[in-house]
Amino acid sequence: MHSITDIKINELLNKIFDNSPNLLTSMAPKGWSQSEYANFLHPTAKQQYEESIKFTERLNQLTQEKSEIEPIDKYKQDDLTNIPETEEFQYVLGLSVYDIFSNNHEVYNLEDNVTYDLGSFRGSGRVIADFINNKYSNKKYEYLDFYMGTIWIKDRANLLPFYEFIFEILKIEKCDWNYSFPRLFLLDLSNKKSSDEENPELYSPEKSINNELEMINKEKEIHKFQKKLDSSFEKEHEDAKYKPLVLIVQAYKNVYRKIPNGHPQKEFE
Repeated sequence: MHSITDIKINELLNKIFDNSPNLLTSMAPKGWSQSEYANFLHPTAKQQYEESIKFTERLNQLTQEKSEIEPIDKYKQDDLTNIPETEEFQYVLGLSVYDIFSNNHEVYNLEDNVTYDLGSFRGSGRVIADFINNKYSNKKYEYLDFYMGTIWIKDRANLLPFYEFIFEILKIEKCDWNYSFPRLFLLDLSNKKSSDEENPELYSPEKSINNELEMINKEKEIHKFQKKLDSSFEKEHEDAKYKPLVLIVQAYKNVYRKIPNGHPQKEFE
């Protein structure tokens, strides 16, 4: 497969956003602020409290300390009276687009076998931000506004209608989607070229040997931790064969009536 042009990417994104008012009407007939979907950007007091508990527990594990969690009565939902409903809807739609087009997933055209490649994780955020800024001139988004997609808001309301809507457009446009099972890799960002190599006059045999040993030990630790990540990935990949589908995959199945390539349950079809 090869990547499609920016013009074609914009054409596909236009199809998604041009048809989105129908989605908003069907999802929130009484208005965005009167629906559960307003919670995406304006979580309830209970949601804020529960998110705080999760965050604090993770922080305590990392720091080996015990931070206090504020009581639930310290939290309050935003006033929803004058929120920009259409703008917020479009923003969540943009985050959902990121979830489908990024995260190592692959949207491709069935007729000419080309991929709609939005770039790296950061690049995908930039493409979506630029697209929305250009389409709706009052927007001033940056790539960080879309970076990592819905990761911070996904548990606050139901994203299924967003995902299904996007997949429906992709299907109409004769596109399909390959799923990438989440996996973590370590990057060794150390500079393996020592100062001695760059400045031969500073060369010291003792120092060079110590540097080499330190580098070997560091590489061993990296290799050891990567093996743990690989083992964790293999277990999660195997477990996913028998667990309920994650929401984005369920949405794809609802529209395409099949499991996407790349998902562990594909082997059972």
